[in-house]
Amino acid sequence: MGGWFILLAVWSCEEPASRHNHDEKTKQARAALNKSAAMPAQVTQPAKTPQKAVEQTKVNRQAQHILLIGDSMAGAAGLEYGFRKYAAYNGHRLTVVSQASSHTAGWSTSKQLKTAIAIHKPTYVIVVLGANELFVQDIPQRKEYIKDIIKQAGDTPVIWAGPPNWRKDTGINEAILAVVGKDRFFPSENVKITRQSDGIHPNLRGSVAWSDALSKWIMTESKHKIRLENPAIARRKSSKKIFKK
Repeated sequence: MGGWFILLAVWSCEEPASRHNHDEKTKQARAALNKSAAMPAQVTQPAKTPQKAVEQTKVNRQAQHILLIGDSMAGAAGLEYGFRKYAAYNGHRLTVVSQASSHTAGWSTSKQLKTAIAIHKPTYVIVVLGANELFVQDIPQRKEYIKDIIKQAGDTPVIWAGPPNWRKDTGINEAILAVVGKDRFFPSENVKITRQSDGIHPNLRGSVAWSDALSKWIMTESKHKIRLENPAIARRKSSKKIFKK
């Protein structure tokens, strides 16, 4: 009997201490939970794209005054026919200054681009030169001419449409690319162009194909992106919407 009394006494002595410890742990857990709830949640912010990169991806949708200059490939016997449709549809003004059989040397020494910009005051320049230099050997000197022509443009955005080769060149395309950079140089030699009977200049269908490829590149990949939506595709989409209504 005395043994049972001792065991009960021991248990009754230890119980309050155990409950006290349990209560203390509960209070600490609740305090930690309340503290966690009171703290503002940490939200992981998405990585920011550099502002310069964002700006380069934007398309300038304002109306432009485009100056298309160069040799015969820039004029009526080349790019002009197809590209004029793009300019008109997208609300741009187009001025064409082309000189048959001309080359970078002549445009550089005579400062023709600088003069044309002063007269016409364009907001955008497309240079089409190199077709008459597919077989030149003085490539280092041609690079100097190209640098000078780009310099003549001053602050006016300029891109260069390379010659639509009908034969492999001796380095003029690489020279233009090296000077102006891939975001301002369109390799026209890669476009499949149907040609006139001379086998050199594009026919009307070839002019359209060239304009399609160049305009898409300007709007999506070039350094100076402007609105150049394909008029034929846009009209087809518009016709389908009307038909559905």
